[in-house]
This record gives sequence, C-alpha cells and structure tokens, in this order.
Amino acid sequence: VYISFLLNIPQYGLQILCQIAMLSQKISELTEHLKSNKKDFQAKRGLLVMVGRRKGMLTYLKNADLDKYRKLIKELGIRG
Repeated sequence: VYISFLLNIPQYGLQILCQIAMLSQKISELTEHLKSNKKDFQAKRGLLVMVGRRKGMLTYLKNADLDKYRKLIKELGIRG
C-alpha cells in the first residue's frame, strides 16, 4: 500500500508526503514485530518516537494543505 502510494507522488515538492508514507511503513513493520516480541522495550520506544514524529508531520501538513492531508490519511488508512 505504502510503496504504491509513493509511486504516484511526483519526484520533487512533496517530500513531506513521502516521509509520512515511509514512516507509516516502518511503524507498521515495527508493530508486527512487537506483536511477537512483547518485551522488546527498545523497539517499543523507537515505535513511540516514530509515531510522535509522524504526528508532528501530519500536523504540519494539516496546517499547510488540508486537501493533501485528507487525501494522505485516506490513502494510508490512518486516523480512523
């Protein structure tokens, strides 16, 4: 899902969208890792850091361009 979304983004000018999509991919992978490794506290901390970073980027995007924000969260399936 994330990679196909990235392929539809032009090369320049939309770097924040790429960063959010790539972070979402990493968050998804780390979430799967933590399902089988419940005591991996370093990975859990890393996950929380990534979620916080993505949240900040999403807030920035929401304030900068609401239409792109809505399209991105719909494509990635985040934020209900």
